[in-house]
Amino acid sequence: MTTKAELLIRRVHARGELVAFSIAEPGTAAIGRIRAYLEDVLVEVARLSL
Repeated sequence: MTTKAELLIRRVHARGELVAFSIAEPGTAAIGRIRAYLEDVLVEVARLSL
């Protein structure tokens, strides 16, 4: 799941569009890990585009 989300984030960012995401998962620990991962992807994508 996170790989698909990462690819989507990279494509959307490359088009110059804003990126937002929402996570629906039954466990709060899983949500925290996924959110942290995707936030790291956003930081990396923004840094590479400078």
